[in-house]
Amino acid sequence: MTQFKFEKQLVEFVITADQPFTIVEEPSFRLLFATIKFKIPGADALKNKAMRMYDDKIVRIKETLKVLPQTFTKILMKFKWCILNYLGSQGKVLCHLGRLDFN
Repeated sequence: MTQFKFEKQLVEFVITADQPFTIVEEPSFRLLFATIKFKIPGADALKNKAMRMYDDKIVRIKETLKVLPQTFTKILMKFKWCILNYLGSQGKVLCHLGRLDFN
């Protein structure tokens, strides 16, 4: 494990356990981790890391949402083609200018 991964897991612990960022400054908390090789960041550093992780996550979500309409459109077009081929072969559906007309 690296210092980066340790701090990331520490941020996740603080957030999911609903603990204040200042928990990392408590002497008993520091004693708990006294034998590990990683430096425990202070409350401000931990809060800043949590904010950076949040910002990174928002960027990734926005990037995903940008391509989602294109992906969704491709899926719908493929689905429409399959339905038209199936139902069209049954003589139940005609397609005119990209619209479905049901008989």
